[in-house]
Amino acid sequence: MVLGNAFRNCQDHALLTDLYELTMAYAYWKSGSASKEAVFHLSFRKNPFEGGYAVFCGLQQV
Repeated sequence: MVLGNAFRNCQDHALLTDLYELTMAYAYWKSGSASKEAVFHLSFRKNPFEGGYAVFCGLQQV
């Protein structure tokens, strides 16, 4: 899968947000935990692009 130019240089990833992320953000806000540091797991089922490994970078925006 190759991302088009519209996503490659995009600074706003709001359209790439799914309902789960919004639900969790609301839950953190309602519980008063919105300003606390949180840990999330990022995973995938198989190495993308038929490769032998994957590199995660730019995780601040994930």
